[in-house]
Amino acid sequence: MQNRFFAKCLSMLLIVCVFATFLQHCIAAEADASKLVSDAHSLLNAVKPEDTSYIHKNNIISWGADSKAVCHADCSGLINALLLHSKFFSEEQLNKNMGSNRPLAKHYHDAIIHQRGFKEITKIDEVRPGDIIAIKYPPGSGNSGHVMLIASLPMKRNPTEPLVKNSIQYEIEIIDSSSSGHGASDSRRLDSGKYREGLGKGVYRIFTDEKGLFVGHTWSVYPTSKYYEMTIRNLVIGRIYP
Repeated sequence: MQNRFFAKCLSMLLIVCVFATFLQHCIAAEADASKLVSDAHSLLNAVKPEDTSYIHKNNIISWGADSKAVCHADCSGLINALLLHSKFFSEEQLNKNMGSNRPLAKHYHDAIIHQRGFKEITKIDEVRPGDIIAIKYPPGSGNSGHVMLIASLPMKRNPTEPLVKNSIQYEIEIIDSSSSGHGASDSRRLDSGKYREGLGKGVYRIFTDEKGLFVGHTWSVYPTSKYYEMTIRNLVIGRIYP
C-alpha cells in the first residue's frame, strides 16, 4: 500500500517538474521577445535620419557600440541583424531555419508556416510584441514580400476605408526598414507629407474575421491604403522559438 502511494506521489512530482520546466522555457522565450523589441527601439533611437537608407545589398547595421549607429538595409536585412544581435539564433541556425544563406521576407513567411524556429500565431488576440509579421508577395512583384517586427499589442479600431464586409480592423505598431512609411504617425514622415526611407516605426492594419483569424491587411490606416486579401499577399505571424 505504501509502495503504491509512494509511486503515485513520485509520478505526480514528475509531472509537476516537467510542467514547471516547460513553463520556465515559455517565460524565458517571452522575456527574450521583450529584449528583441528593446534592442529594436535602441537601434531606432540611436540612428539619425541621415544614417539610414533602404538597400537590398551590402547591408550595414550597427547599434553604435564601437562606431556610430547606422541602418542601411532592406526589411529582411534588418530582421536578420536584429535576431543575430539579440542572440536568438546563431548565423548558422538562422540560415538553416530559413533555408537560405541570405534570408528574405519569403523565407521568413515559409519558416513561420513550417514552424522552423517559429511558432505560428493564427489569431489576433494571441499576438504579442516581439512577434514577426511576414508577408509573401506573388511572383513578379519585384520584392519577395515584407517582414516587420511587432512593437505593440494589437488595438481594435473603429472601421475606416477600405471597408471589408464581416471584418474587424486592428492597428499594430511595427518597426521595419522600408522604402516608405506606414501612416501619419510614422517616424519617417517628413513635414512635406512624404517619407524618408530606411529604419522607422509606424502603424500597420490587419483585418480579421469574427473568430480573430487574419483575412487581409493594409500598409497603413490611411483610407487610401490598398487592401490585400490573404490569397493575394499572404500574411503570417510567427513567435520566435529558438
